[in-house]
Amino acid sequence: LLAVAAALKIYPAFLGLLLILDKKYLRAIRTVIYGVVLFFIPFFFFKEGIHGLPVFLSKIFKRTGTGVTVNWRVNGFSFDRMFNNLISIVEENFHVVFDKALISGLAFKLNTGSAVVCLACAFFMKKEWQKVLCCILGILYFNNQSVYGLCLLLIVLIVMIRSEQFVSKSTIVPLLCIINSCVILPIIDWNDHSYSIRDLRIQIGLFVLFVYIIAIAVKNVVIGIKAKKTDVKKVEAVSE
Repeated sequence: LLAVAAALKIYPAFLGLLLILDKKYLRAIRTVIYGVVLFFIPFFFFKEGIHGLPVFLSKIFKRTGTGVTVNWRVNGFSFDRMFNNLISIVEENFHVVFDKALISGLAFKLNTGSAVVCLACAFFMKKEWQKVLCCILGILYFNNQSVYGLCLLLIVLIVMIRSEQFVSKSTIVPLLCIINSCVILPIIDWNDHSYSIRDLRIQIGLFVLFVYIIAIAVKNVVIGIKAKKTDVKKVEAVSE
């Protein structure tokens, strides 16, 4: 099913990292093979055959290309869309002009960099829902996802509910941020400037989640280093 999802939408391939984290390497290899087969076979049902692949990829990148523009309808939750939203609000209300070309290039690099950070943090997570959160944030940050992409956070919410017995101090922040991002209502007119405020609310929530996973990863690394040092001291004490 993961292979089918990845073949259809590509981005679900990020979730394949969970197989590697669980050390299910053979399943990971099988999933990659299934995904590649399911991705390429449909091309042979069209007139262009495999030659349609470059056209398909060009359409994808053209459709999802990044950029900072003053356009209230351009939404999304990656860094370039966050910058676009903030710039639109500032320019609209304070009449300040920004170098959009420079910001766009920087934002695109931040998209890729933040996605890599999310996936890297997954290796230092202890809880399953935190690992899933890292993968989902990687998807949302890698490229500008529209509102429908937020449904992926429901996966994190379901895994969290199944694994956590109650809400604690350590889970309240990510839980509220996930719920905040999933609650889209009230529906706002696309032509209304208030639409950007809704996006900003979600973007802030996702950014808090981004900071959260980095903080947890750093915390777990520090705890691991301290534990190793303690073990070394115990061994030395026993040896003496």
